Amino acid sequence: MTVTAPNPAPAAEVPESSGTRLVDRVFKMRELAILAVFLVMIALTQAGNSEFLSEQGIKDLLLNATILVLVATGQSLVVITRNVDLSVGSTLGISAFAAGTYLQGGGNPVVAIVLAVLLGVGFGLLNGLLVSLGQVPALVVTLGTLYIIRASTPSGSAHARSRRPTSPAASWTSAPAASRPCPGSRSSPWPC
Repeated sequence: MTVTAPNPAPAAEVPESSGTRLVDRVFKMRELAILAVFLVMIALTQAGNSEFLSEQGIKDLLLNATILVLVATGQSLVVITRNVDLSVGSTLGISAFAAGTYLQGGGNPVVAIVLAVLLGVGFGLLNGLLVSLGQVPALVVTLGTLYIIRASTPSGSAHARSRRPTSPAASWTSAPAASRPCPGSRSSPWPC
């Protein structure tokens, strides 16, 4: 006959306080490192520029980020469909350029906004149709659109004229070839 002894009662565990559990969970979060780097970046920027966290500085940050949020929202739809759109920046640039040019001529702001949106929709529709109906890879289509947009941007715009080179070396490389001075002497290997 065997006698079974009752199992001894397990030792009562001391319950951890909720504060200890919270601290453990915080230190196990991977995002904590990102938050720490973000806070260090903000502190360093504020140390270098005392106006960074001012009321106007925060307004500027929020206004500038709005454009990126709008672009990122559209880009997220493209990424969700397992595609890529390389022409987003160029499309944004040509749309802003068209609206600015229209406004500079004394145009109506509402019409300028509609113009910019229609231009962006047009390039997006072109990309989408070529990818979906033409079965061309999105990488190829959007890279082509990027180059088409960049090529169609006028190089003689007011912005391009305002960015003239200031150093003598930069002005030599931007001058037409016929007006450049000979880079070497008579013994130079380069023809004059």
